[in-house]
Amino acid sequence: MTDKENVDVLFEYLRSILFDAEPGTLDLEHLDSSFQELGEGMQFLAKCMCEMKNYALNLAKGNLSIELPARDNPLCDNLKSIHSNLNHLTWQARQIANGDYSQHVAYLGDFSAAFNRMTEQLKEREKNILEASEVIERKAELAYIDEATGLHNRRYLYEAANKLLIGGELFTLCYLDVDGLKQVNDNHGHAAGDRYLKAVISAVQEQIREKDIMARIGGDEFAVVFVGETGQWALKLLEHTYNQLHRELIKLEQDCSGFSYGVLEVAPGSGLTVDQILNRADKAMYDCKQRHKKNSGELS
Repeated sequence: MTDKENVDVLFEYLRSILFDAEPGTLDLEHLDSSFQELGEGMQFLAKCMCEMKNYALNLAKGNLSIELPARDNPLCDNLKSIHSNLNHLTWQARQIANGDYSQHVAYLGDFSAAFNRMTEQLKEREKNILEASEVIERKAELAYIDEATGLHNRRYLYEAANKLLIGGELFTLCYLDVDGLKQVNDNHGHAAGDRYLKAVISAVQEQIREKDIMARIGGDEFAVVFVGETGQWALKLLEHTYNQLHRELIKLEQDCSGFSYGVLEVAPGSGLTVDQILNRADKAMYDCKQRHKKNSGELS
């Protein structure tokens, strides 16, 4: 072939490399020997171009697990750098998804600023959500707490007792009333009354297990629910607690004697409501209070 014909073949091959989706083929044997080395270079260029196009296409689709191009392909060097950055960015995104907001990007120009701002906003938003959740949880807790004593309140008692009734679980409800609290307040002041009340609560709380419930019903009246225990078991426990506390109180404050208690065992399938249970336990407590009055003098 003439030089012009060799050049035309090579030029057409170069055009195909640059513009065709799939470059054509080049038969080196048809080229004169002086042009074959140039043809080999163009074949290498074609290989590099195909590899680069395929690599770029996969990166554009987000396929970061693609195999890296050959090391001798200089056309892919910048794409390899982008690939590496995207892999690291993906790892950082996973870290952020797991709550690590310390991730910072400084290698992707304008994108870095946007990414870092997004991370800060996510961190701030999560902080606000957590704070709001804590406030909501705290308010929910306070809705079930008696402020004066820190015990559960009547509302909590009703809900907890209803759950036990629905679940068909044996429990015993004890209705407690602090004996002579008004008299102590009137005769010795509210500070003495507060000490008396706290002493009674503390003595009873020592007998409460994690699964049991103690709630303030109102004033000087309280309820204790012993889950999974019989009335006889609860009665013996309260008798022991009362006797021990009574001996300690009469040494400290005049008119302080302890508490009266009424016990009602609630078996599964009793058909009782919480109000009915409280009323029956209250009546039993009143009978106990009358016995205390008879044994130790008039108490209110």
